[in-house]
Amino acid sequence: MKNGNKIILGLILYGFLKEEGWVRLKKKQTLPIYD
Repeated sequence: MKNGNKIILGLILYGFLKEEGWVRLKKKQTLPIYD
């Protein structure tokens, strides 16, 4: 179950980062997303 929870948590985190990246792109900010 631990491994499954890690995968689910990873997907949620990935989705959050992706959404954050899109928001920054839409705002045309030049700040690095993964720095």
